[in-house]
Amino acid sequence: MSSFERDHLPSVFLLFKESKYDIVKESFLSNNATCGFVFNMFCSFKAPHLSRFPRAFMVDPLGSDRAKPHPKRGFKILQWLEAVEEESSVLYVYFRSQKLLKKEQMEALVLGLERSQTHFL
Repeated sequence: MSSFERDHLPSVFLLFKESKYDIVKESFLSNNATCGFVFNMFCSFKAPHLSRFPRAFMVDPLGSDRAKPHPKRGFKILQWLEAVEEESSVLYVYFRSQKLLKKEQMEALVLGLERSQTHFL
């Protein structure tokens, strides 16, 4: 692992001490023996590429029943999306736990999103 710079490693490696990298490696390799993978993603956005991964099963949060507004609370994000003009686009930015950004990286991302003058989530 010493040939990689720390920032180039997937953040999951950074959760473990160097002596535990073999466990992470075995975990990644064992994924090949599974029947498939479940991803929480916006399927419509990725639709052209999904056919390349027959073992990938997608859970689309915007197209699923769980994304329908609660009768009493509602979902402000879905209401906001409905209000966005049809001709406009919305950039969906989602890292989850796969990447840990440094403060400077987060500030650069925010600045870029603001300067793009596009809607984003």
